[in-house]
Amino acid sequence: MPSPRPENDRIAVFIDAENLIISAQQAGLPLRMELVMDSIREEGVVSFARAYGDWSQAHMKPYQQDFLGNVIEMSMLATSYEKNTGDMQIACDALEMALIGSAPHCFVIVGGDRDFVPLVQKLKRYGMRVIGIGLRKTTSQYLDKVCDQFIFYDNLISDIEDAVPSETVVELAPLDGATDVVSEETLLFDLMLRAVHALERKGVVPSGASVNNMMRQLDPKYTGTPPQYYKFRELAEAAQTAGFVRLREGSGLDFQLESARKYTRTLPEATPVRLAAFETLDDDATLLSRYRSILQEKGVPLIPWEQRSRLVTALWQEFRDYLEPFSMHRINQRLVDIAARNMYHLPDRACQKLTHTMNIGRCFLFDGNAEYRSRIDFNEENMRPAVEADEALLRVNRTYLTGIRKDEPDIEMRQRPVSMLLFNDGSDVHAFEVDQLLSSMHQYM
Repeated sequence: MPSPRPENDRIAVFIDAENLIISAQQAGLPLRMELVMDSIREEGVVSFARAYGDWSQAHMKPYQQDFLGNVIEMSMLATSYEKNTGDMQIACDALEMALIGSAPHCFVIVGGDRDFVPLVQKLKRYGMRVIGIGLRKTTSQYLDKVCDQFIFYDNLISDIEDAVPSETVVELAPLDGATDVVSEETLLFDLMLRAVHALERKGVVPSGASVNNMMRQLDPKYTGTPPQYYKFRELAEAAQTAGFVRLREGSGLDFQLESARKYTRTLPEATPVRLAAFETLDDDATLLSRYRSILQEKGVPLIPWEQRSRLVTALWQEFRDYLEPFSMHRINQRLVDIAARNMYHLPDRACQKLTHTMNIGRCFLFDGNAEYRSRIDFNEENMRPAVEADEALLRVNRTYLTGIRKDEPDIEMRQRPVSMLLFNDGSDVHAFEVDQLLSSMHQYM
């Protein structure tokens, strides 16, 4: 029987930064380290956090500030594409820490590699609790199973992404709106609600004392009941009046809380990931990293060329096989099915974004008209192909490039890094195609 868990676990965090960054870029998910660290703080007090990677690499440089801003020590490892020493260094450092007398009781491994399985097994034999964090599609099923708990980053980021309304008609274009100023008191109530949710997820009854402690754990800036309240119960009653929590009488002088609404995570707007602060801006690898970062910020998963080509070609074959019109929902589902049949480990949202990109590129006829529609009934069967599959792929690639240029008008669009971005090939095989794309971009800006 496992030993009882301490009230406030001290936690050591080891991050395979290169694995996390590349996995997020491939999935088209923004990387927000505050989400990762906040989810860890729900489990205990972070006493050590270190990220491992070759920070001199172009695809790593833009994320340095995000790691530093979350008080994560950055370990520099000179690596090559053939051999990443990050996994080995994490294993050595974690085991060394586990053997000291004052070792934390809980270890967090951020990364999805199967290579971490022996490390996790060894830590558990030493009596440590191990939590894993990674992306769903790039995490080894063995690592997922061997950890005491596994947190998928996809679930964390979904809390702050724009949710698609349940109605069938949605507006895809951004809406204008002013941002309300949130008072300090409301932020306190929101922190209390978050603490209650964290305890409820753990199966712990949220008492006044445990909620107060969890609030301190989640936000080090919270130092206890603010001066305008005589005691914590008064703060909780104010939060109840504001509709954040509900109070119930507990045993003795204590009381219990429960959530009165769903906790919706909000974060300050992320600083754009750009490489302007770094030298050698004309380097091909740096330009490629900038292109990928811009698409990542836009939430666009860049499906590898071979898979992207196969998906679109197979979808057009289904258009030919079935003469009746398709709905947007059906197209999304067909792409997901094609990816599954071909053993492509793609998140569903990658297929959905590909459909949306084809819509932007006017690859579909809506009720017989070739146009882009921002307002769509996802279940209305009124869509047919407007072009052949080869032209659809061309338009998808052009849409990626115009999206990059619109977000950063002064960025240089160079043949080799563009070829690497779109075709995963820096040779001259796709030179003519890339030149055509670059020369025709201005017509679609």
